[in-house]
Amino acid sequence: MNLRGTEGSTGFSRLQLGELSGNGTFMLGTDLASQQGDFLDVTGKASGNHQLLVANTGTDPSTDVAAHQVVHTGEGSTSQFGLIGGQVDFGTFAYELEQRGDDWFLVRKGNTTTPGARSVTGLFSAAPTVWYGESTTLRGRMGELRNGQEQGGGWLRSYGNKYKVAAGAGAAYDQVQQGIAFGADAPMPSGNGQWLVGVMGGYSRSDLDLSGGTTGKVDSFYLGAYTTWLADDGLYIDALIKANRFQNKSDVRMSDGRKAKGDYSNNGIGASVEVGKHIKLDDQWFVEPFAQASVLWVDGASYSLDNGMRASSHSADSMLGKVGTHVGRTFPLRDGGFVQPYVKVAAAHEFARNNQVKVNGNTFDNDLSGSRMELGAGVAAQVTDTVQINAGFDYMKGNNIEQPWGVNLGVRYNF
Repeated sequence: MNLRGTEGSTGFSRLQLGELSGNGTFMLGTDLASQQGDFLDVTGKASGNHQLLVANTGTDPSTDVAAHQVVHTGEGSTSQFGLIGGQVDFGTFAYELEQRGDDWFLVRKGNTTTPGARSVTGLFSAAPTVWYGESTTLRGRMGELRNGQEQGGGWLRSYGNKYKVAAGAGAAYDQVQQGIAFGADAPMPSGNGQWLVGVMGGYSRSDLDLSGGTTGKVDSFYLGAYTTWLADDGLYIDALIKANRFQNKSDVRMSDGRKAKGDYSNNGIGASVEVGKHIKLDDQWFVEPFAQASVLWVDGASYSLDNGMRASSHSADSMLGKVGTHVGRTFPLRDGGFVQPYVKVAAAHEFARNNQVKVNGNTFDNDLSGSRMELGAGVAAQVTDTVQINAGFDYMKGNNIEQPWGVNLGVRYNF
């Protein structure tokens, strides 16, 4: 039965019954700010199991509402009432149904956030993980330049990553990223060793699953420039600067089953520097210790969902430090090529904290800070004088974040 009416000056309905039995569903509307709403009043006894479908909204109550009564039953009633969807979304926080004697109230579930709030906080926190996946791809390209090829070339690489972000980072979600990167580089005059500079671009798409049918999407378009220098003794320096354009979309399934949507765009710029040394060992083995520092800045944004929810963020930052090593072996081929498998182990630490997000004026922290361990394996193969192919796999686990898998496959052509 639909009680969402327009009776009286309040715009809400009151259904008064002498008795209630059987099983039924009642649709209600509420206004927590004014403590008014549709009301089911059973003056006599009520029995049976009944469901309430309460209209959800993206706006918060203007005052702190502890409880709002929606049902009254007569003394001695045995009826049970429940919420379709298990909760009601009132802006940032969820409300549940609670029985108090013969009456039923909507009460706030502590600090349990609604699907809409989780969606907007999750989207605002996704940019650093998008950056992580894209930058790993370029690091693999620079590694190719240390395989003895002195000429420049063009390259193409596809990649995919999955990240699992815990609720301690602001909102729990799974993120699956797919992308492609391409670029070209050329040798520069150098009195000692090899020096190459290059330009690159790419695109990635990240799909966020925030459970319960609520999703998000980040389309990332980027351009950058990079350089690598390799000394005759194996010492190397890699540097990258990259600019991103992020297009973000929220698709929220509220607890009453209705959908809400919103979108926004923002920009980011980041850079990384890596220093290491390629050390050749006996029997074609090698070890390559390295240290890396990277920074990312993403500008803030403000937007609204079409259910009235308002969201804004300050700039999102990442400051990641990493130390590790690659260990591998080169297997020469008869035609002058080679196959080079390797493994990687690294420890990383995210120093950026408190990337604040506001939802309807309520402040949350997207915090991915903390230490992580990374493992990886891959192989590169020089199949002709001008063509090299390569593949890699990565795993990472740390505070509030895990990367169950990351894969990439690339090819390059030497000019």
